[in-house]
Amino acid sequence: VSDPARVAEYWGSPGARLRVVHSGTGSRRHELAVMDNGVVGLGQWLSRRGAPAKVLIFANSRRRCDELFLALQGTTAHVALIHYSDLEHSIRVDTERLLRELPRVVCIATSTLELGIDVGDIEAVVLADAPWSARNLVQRIGRGGRRSTIAKAACFPVSDRDLLRTLAAVSTPIDEDDDGVVPRYHSVLVQQALVMIAGHSRRRVRSEELSRAGRDANVGN
Repeated sequence: VSDPARVAEYWGSPGARLRVVHSGTGSRRHELAVMDNGVVGLGQWLSRRGAPAKVLIFANSRRRCDELFLALQGTTAHVALIHYSDLEHSIRVDTERLLRELPRVVCIATSTLELGIDVGDIEAVVLADAPWSARNLVQRIGRGGRRSTIAKAACFPVSDRDLLRTLAAVSTPIDEDDDGVVPRYHSVLVQQALVMIAGHSRRRVRSEELSRAGRDANVGN
């Protein structure tokens, strides 16, 4: 969590006493290998001799998870699993159990497996898409190698842009990361404007009303 105090204030109840609990990073170090050939290269990497037995692949969208899941079918001896928020709870629970129990498994997931879920001893993490930020990068890589002093990861960029985004995350110090920036929801502003227009008897919205909606949606004026 980039700003524990801010998160505690946001999620806490007014007047409630809050205490932020955290642990240090210890002596673990991270290793990231940048590979090529995208999904084809990923399949070859998983199929090579000495490939890690338990692998967690992070993607940035559910659609991307589905694409990778289908693309990896039959290309490796690993049992392929998938995990994201739209799946039924029972399916996600089964996936988490199999990820812990199966001897040779690869699981493609979104951010649902970044925090708080016991996924067993993951030997390596794969970044199928560029991480959103330096903190996101460290969080994802940190899911692997929990029982060792090294967290190993591999990245398979699908484009030059994806590669540049990954390199930017790698080169950005955690203390200078912008992960705490308040997001701007332009789609929310559009929705609010349409609702306001539809609800007005003359189908009009005054500029000051639209400005207030913009502030509520965190998009400025």
